[in-house]
Amino acid sequence: MIINNTSSHPVLPKTEEKKKKKNVSTVGYIGGKLGTGAASVLEGTLDLLGGTAAKLTGNNAYAEYLAKNDIVGKWNKTLDEGKNPNKVLKFIGDAATGIGQSSTLLIPYAGVPLFYAGITGNSISSATQKTGTLGGKEIAYGAASGAMEGILETFLGKGIGKIVGATGKTAIGNSLKSLSSVTGKTVAGRIAKGTLSEASEEFIEEFIEEYGDTLLQRVTKVDPNANTELKDAIYAGFVGFASGGVMGAT
Repeated sequence: MIINNTSSHPVLPKTEEKKKKKNVSTVGYIGGKLGTGAASVLEGTLDLLGGTAAKLTGNNAYAEYLAKNDIVGKWNKTLDEGKNPNKVLKFIGDAATGIGQSSTLLIPYAGVPLFYAGITGNSISSATQKTGTLGGKEIAYGAASGAMEGILETFLGKGIGKIVGATGKTAIGNSLKSLSSVTGKTVAGRIAKGTLSEASEEFIEEFIEEYGDTLLQRVTKVDPNANTELKDAIYAGFVGFASGGVMGAT
């Protein structure tokens, strides 16, 4: 053990220091990501409501404070630093975050407005953290992000998702035909339909949103140089596929 002469605290060797940082279990990491997903929607909603109220009463400084105070982001950073996940676990964690976000839609009556308010609020906060200030372009970007999510969910994702989901359902149904009873086929078919339809819908949505978000950042001038690589859009699509599949199977 190396002792730092300028401090009373011992300095651990680098290998031992890395091991010490990994203090989050795999289950804790995935569970934490589920929690941050749901919490991000709630934080975004509270930021939107609180920020709007602050703006209306002329308290712009507090509205900006809310937008910059990314509590869930700090929680995510703590999880990532505590686990230092490999690529597979990071993918599972990202999918778990998506499941956590989507789970808020299950809240009776309030789920849908809460979800979209959360997206809008989080987008405004994200833009504010990027530009350093809360103004018209940040609010425009947030509103446009929420609208884009709603449009894709309502028109593009569901329509194409149903086609792909129906095709997948047929393929799986045929492969299970010889192994299932009539009742079993019905159950398997319903699960397959729900899972594949939701998964394919989310893949399409997330893929398009990666490019759509870049366009919105450029148009609103939140980031005129924003760019999205194909690999990032594909990754986002597969994360959406995984989280959507889980939600569709439930």
